[in-house]
Amino acid sequence: MKELAAVVRADGRMLSWEMDGDKLEITSRTNVLMQAAEAPLWVYHDPQYRSQDLPHTVGLRVADTVEWLLPRK
Repeated sequence: MKELAAVVRADGRMLSWEMDGDKLEITSRTNVLMQAAEAPLWVYHDPQYRSQDLPHTVGLRVADTVEWLLPRK
């Protein structure tokens, strides 16, 4: 089942969230947000998707609106 939820927390240089029973944290060298110190972020998760090139990786995309993250129909 595909999910779209505001589940990621951005705090300075770190993104953190839980997905499929795992806790994920990503730390950046710079602040992950341009205009705020911390805020919730949206995540689109399709557990069935597997990259043909890198099947065990996570892809990150950024957008100004949630609609930019959704797959085009």
